[in-house]
Order: sequence, then C-alpha cells, then structure tokens
Amino acid sequence: MVEVVEPGSAFGALATFRSAAKPVLDLCEVAHSRIVELAEPRGGPPLDAMLSTFQIKRLPDVGEIRSAGGSFLLGTGFGRWLLIVEEKAADTARRLEHFADAFDIALEAADAWTQFAISGSAALDLLAKGCALDLHPRVFSKDVCATTRFAQVRCVLFRATNSHRLLVGRSYAVSLAEWLVEAAEEFGLVHGEQGDRRSAVE
Repeated sequence: MVEVVEPGSAFGALATFRSAAKPVLDLCEVAHSRIVELAEPRGGPPLDAMLSTFQIKRLPDVGEIRSAGGSFLLGTGFGRWLLIVEEKAADTARRLEHFADAFDIALEAADAWTQFAISGSAALDLLAKGCALDLHPRVFSKDVCATTRFAQVRCVLFRATNSHRLLVGRSYAVSLAEWLVEAAEEFGLVHGEQGDRRSAVE
C-alpha cells in the first residue's frame, strides 16, 4: 500500500511512502476545521450547552480528554483547554458554534497546529521510540491526554477512536513527519515513488 499526501501536508516533503503487504502501521495527517485555546470559563447557558455536547458535568481536569462526534476537549493545563473540531464533525461543530461565549479567552489556533494520526498494531511500538510515557491502554486510556516531549519536540498526545493523535506546532511539523517515517522503517514503512497512489488525508 502506497500513500501520497495532499499538497501542503507535512508529509508532502517526503513525497510518497508505502507500508508492507500487510500493514502494521499507518501514518497520516488529519485535517481539522478548528483548534481553539480556551481559558477563564464563565458560568451560564453557553458553558452548560458545551458541557451537554460532550455529555459531561464539568470541564476536563489537566490530563483528561472528552470527545463527541469527532470533536475533542482536552485539559492541557491548569484552567486551560484545547478544543479540536475535525472537518468531518459538522454536526458537533454546529452545536459548538457559540462555545466562545463560555470563555473569556478563546483563541483560534488551527493554523498554529498540525495533527498526525498513528494507528496499526505497531503504533505503540513507534510511539514508545519517541517518548517515555506508559502508553498501555490500561494507563493511557481514551480519557487521557498528555503534553509531553516527543522526539525532542513539545507535543500533545491523545487517543481517538482508532488511532493515537499527535498535535505539534506547525513550524515543527515537517521535521516530526520526517522523524516518524524514519522511525517507522523498521516496521516496514518506507518512502518512495512507486506503486498505486491515494490520499493519506481522508
């Protein structure tokens, strides 16, 4: 299986890459429509509506994450949260349309971040090469996120339904993409120019 990323993707600098006949690892860049840095929550109906969307009674603590229909709310620091709305999450995005009214600080930051998805049976082995966190599912569950150094780059790591996600500052995205592909070579993933082509960003 050969994968080609769309122009503008962080993987674009690496042209194409392919995995083994029976893929054990899949790397791609995930498109998001919004990433918003939140702080100083207000009480009232807007916050209640946001909590209702995520089916929670309080905002996540540091290191916690909640999800709803392709959107994620991460506790990234004391009194700070990161809201990620993926392009496929149109319904959730409509319900979160007025979320900014729930916070005194709501900074649009989609252009500042790049998001990678890592999945497959070798995903944990690859991630273990980049950070020292215990990523066993019993420890790093779908309700857990972490701001950590991954491959010597500050990243936010969390789990989605079928993959682990890495959020990295856009200025470091290409160098991290290069590290991921190089580190994945032992699992049968190599970059090249041959074979059938399809988008890695779906």
